[in-house]
Formats: sequence, C-alpha cells, structure tokens
Amino acid sequence: MSDFQNEPITLSQLPDFEEVNLEPVSKKYLKVLIFNAFIFSMVLIVSYFVSLFFFYELLGNVMIYIGIIILSLIILNIIWTVFEFKNRKFALREKDLIYKRGLLRYTTSIVPFNRIQHVTVFEGWYSRKLGLKSVAVYTAGGTWAMMKIAGLPKETADKINQLILKKIDEEETSNAENLTEPEHD
Repeated sequence: MSDFQNEPITLSQLPDFEEVNLEPVSKKYLKVLIFNAFIFSMVLIVSYFVSLFFFYELLGNVMIYIGIIILSLIILNIIWTVFEFKNRKFALREKDLIYKRGLLRYTTSIVPFNRIQHVTVFEGWYSRKLGLKSVAVYTAGGTWAMMKIAGLPKETADKINQLILKKIDEEETSNAENLTEPEHD
C-alpha cells in the first residue's frame, strides 16, 4: 500500500482556461436565434391584439401603454439576442471541452472527456436548412445535457461527436485494463 499524500496547490499552479483561444459558433446560427425571437414576438403581438379586441372597452388607453411595453420588449429581446450571440464560443482541449456564453452574466462550462457518459448530435428543421447541428454532452447523474453547443457547422459537430466518442472509448478501455492488471507488491 502506498503512502497517502495530499500536497497543497498554489493559485499560480492552476491552469488558466481563459488563455485558450475559443472559436465562435457559426454566424448562420444568428439566423436561427433571430427566427426564434421572431416567433416569440409574433406570439406576443397576436396575444396583444386578441386581448385588445376583448379588453379595450374595459382597459381603454391602458392597452396602448401595454402595446408600447410589448413592442419595447420585442426590440430589447432582438438586440439582446444579437449581442449575446457574439459571446457564444467553444474550444476543445486534449482532456476537456469548453463552452462560454452570456452577455451580462457569462457562463463558462468545462466538461472533462472522462466525465462524459454520452453525446447527442441533433438539428432542428431550420438549422438543418442552414447546415447546422448542436452537440449535447451528458455526464453521470443528470438527465439533461451538462453542456449544449448549438450553431455548429455539420462537419464540426460530427467531428466533435467522433472525438468525444473516441475519448470515451479510450477511457473505458484504459479503465478495463487497469481492472484486469494484477497488483504487484
């Protein structure tokens, strides 16, 4: 049995993921985001006009102010979508996958390949027309994706999928070999 050691690590020894050159997702993905914002906007506008038809006599001019608020929210949502899109970036390293996104609050997810249980590649109908796919990785203990990188060109998404599957296979093979090796004293 070996002696247990637990040496301290100084902050200067920690790896700095921010030094990694992150790649932006495809510019075509902005079209998908704008399309989604447009659909959301249409639902709001239709709801407003339906409520305007039924409640104008009851609420009167308040409905005009509600309309102005809804229009302002739609414009703000589209502006937010465009600026947030510019911050969607990812990177692959030897041992992990990094994804960063956000506008006012940034989220950086780093998932080591040896923690990934499975990977899913999917595409929506509009993304398919634009030649885009999404990659979702799942870790143990969760039923939803730990990380989802949307807006990747099909070829890139397929390559990432194959790389992750290869890394998972290598990890499982390595673990299986370690289990079958006899212990030496």
